[in-house]
Amino acid sequence: MYEDIGHLEKKESKLLEEGKATSSQVSKRRIAAQIARMRKDISRCNTSASILSKQINVISTHIHNLELSQTGSMAALPSTEELTEAAVTAEEILEQLGASDDLVSGLDIGMAETAMSDDEADIMKELMGDAEEAAQVRTEGVAKAPLKSPPAKEKTRGDAQAEG
Repeated sequence: MYEDIGHLEKKESKLLEEGKATSSQVSKRRIAAQIARMRKDISRCNTSASILSKQINVISTHIHNLELSQTGSMAALPSTEELTEAAVTAEEILEQLGASDDLVSGLDIGMAETAMSDDEADIMKELMGDAEEAAQVRTEGVAKAPLKSPPAKEKTRGDAQAEG
């Protein structure tokens, strides 16, 4: 349909150019009549195309609505009560999970504190390079063993031995 309209418009343009180029009044009158018929044909084609377009739009919308209706009726959606019950259950589970996570996190910290031996505390002191920080690390543990002094040979090590 749109190809026909384009073809008629090209013919109209050619006739217009031909009418401008001719000097005869009789030829101009004949071309003017042809152009008038051509324009009426173009208008009719445009009207037909518009009607078809509107019909396609109505049918497409109807098909879309039918598909939505069919899709909605096929799905077994839960009721409001079922949705509320599921939400409450999920919230309770999340609260229980949060409480369990807090408990486990507290146990992990307690186990880490009690897991440090006196030897590890001494090594931490060496790594930290400050006796006060090592004492603080040791006292943070649950065992809270008294601070041991490092072996005598470690105190007397020279700079070269301490680095190696």
